[in-house]
Amino acid sequence: MACIFTVFNDFFIFWYIFGFISILNFAINNDKRIISGPAMVADVPIYRKDEGGEYNVYFSAATIKEIALKFAKKGYAKKLNLFHDPALPADGVAIFNSFVSDKSMGILPMAGFEDLPDGSWFISAKVENEEIWKRIKAGEVRGFSVEGNFSFDRSEQSSQN
Repeated sequence: MACIFTVFNDFFIFWYIFGFISILNFAINNDKRIISGPAMVADVPIYRKDEGGEYNVYFSAATIKEIALKFAKKGYAKKLNLFHDPALPADGVAIFNSFVSDKSMGILPMAGFEDLPDGSWFISAKVENEEIWKRIKAGEVRGFSVEGNFSFDRSEQSSQN
């Protein structure tokens, strides 16, 4: 089954930097200590397994745009952590670029990620924290994601897994 996230709750949206295997790794500028890449990719299935069973969820371009706007309005760029663990704040990492691709407005995906769907969200961050930079260089920290308390609509279910 597949579910689409259509609304999100107001409890929290935090960024986290993750270290498990990802198809979409950071682009890394070693000289400037900048990491860049997708935070959310539009219409891509995300596997989930919980007490309700196994299913895929995905975020539409419209929902991603709403989340990115809320992120900006609420100042969530200052709430970074590692591995979904609020006890591991990513101090010394500053998001300085955030945009949702929109070809109708001439806003194209980030270089190196041109094949991602329209409506995907991209960010860049400067890494001044020496320990986090070492973990990025070692491949322990590889990409961005959004952590949040989201609601979803199962009305667009399919039998696909």
